[in-house]
Amino acid sequence: MKSSMFFGVLFVVTFAAAQTTTTQTNCQVYGSTANCTSTSTSDAVAQAAQAERDKENYQTGQAVGTAVGTAAGNAIQNFRARHFVKKFCKKHGDGATWWYQFQGQPRITGTCGD
Repeated sequence: MKSSMFFGVLFVVTFAAAQTTTTQTNCQVYGSTANCTSTSTSDAVAQAAQAERDKENYQTGQAVGTAVGTAAGNAIQNFRARHFVKKFCKKHGDGATWWYQFQGQPRITGTCGD
């Protein structure tokens, strides 16, 4: 009865602690008495360091994604502006003044043929 209860407790403690702690238990049995010593090792510091690396990698990924998105957005807007100017100048001829502004961006102006 005592040994099955001991192993049941050891089983629960080992699985409850398996997430971040490794426990080694050594027992000496003397008749009906057991003398046990346990040594626990936690990997909490390593997990905290990994969490910090994960956070830094996430933030780097966000910055790269934002930069790529901004560059792509700028390229698309530049294409739209050039297309507008070419179409406008083709329709209105040299010397016509044009202006272009997109969603709160600064207004750009020019004259066809320049």
